[in-house]
Amino acid sequence: MSITTSNNDIVIPEIDIEGNLELNTNNGNIILNSVNVSKDVSLTGKNGNITGTIKGSYDDFSINAEAHKGNSNLPVTKEDGSKKLDVYTNNGDIDLNFEN
Repeated sequence: MSITTSNNDIVIPEIDIEGNLELNTNNGNIILNSVNVSKDVSLTGKNGNITGTIKGSYDDFSINAEAHKGNSNLPVTKEDGSKKLDVYTNNGDIDLNFEN
């Protein structure tokens, strides 16, 4: 699943996604609500926050995260994990949590 938008938020409801999830926004927030992804997750934002919950364990993911000019609750890098989580935002915060 791939979504790109400008000047709008991307809100993903509780859903199971087979395959990868790629979300990109310019001047909007990315909000995930208990999203279950079978493969990799890529979230990119400019002038907006990236928040919400991803189903699964923190240990399921290798992580690359950067909040340029913002704060992040994720490590900049974390190795080991069967899935990749790449998160980048410029002028926004990252606040993503994991739930089983």
